Parts: sequence; structure tokens; C-alpha cells
Amino acid sequence: MAQTRVNSTYIKMYGCRRNRQRGPRACPVSVRQEMAEVENALINYLEEDLLTEEMLQTILAKYRKHASSLLRGQPQDVQTKGRKES
Repeated sequence: MAQTRVNSTYIKMYGCRRNRQRGPRACPVSVRQEMAEVENALINYLEEDLLTEEMLQTILAKYRKHASSLLRGQPQDVQTKGRKES
């Protein structure tokens, strides 16, 4: 991560630190991209392409299966666990 000054405002950027500090002989990758742009693109991809109804149902099914396996052998009322008896 680096900061670049645009007008009088600092903008956080992703880029190669080695290139920025030591120049192109240390690392030829000179591409820099605003962090906000990269993060927004990632969020959009996740929302539009990965968090589909089908994917959410798959995740929920796996979670329910895992939770069930953890609760096997536990008391039916897990909320009472740890309460003092009167």
C-alpha cells in the first residue's frame, strides 16, 4: 500500500512497494490502483457472481450440517447450560 498525492489530497493505492522504494530494476511492476476502486470491484464481484441464491443455499446447508454434528450429544436445551439451579 502506498499513498499518492492528487492535488492536495492523499489517496491510498495498491502497488508494488519494492518498485516504489527501489525502482524498476528491483521490480518491473509499476502498476498502481486506488484501493477504493479495487475494493469496490471486489465487493461487486462477490455480490453479483458469488453470493447467488444457489451459493447461499449451499453455504447454509453446510453450516446446518456442521452445527448439527456439533450439537449431537448435547442437552436439548443448550440455553440452560451454565445456569445455576435454584
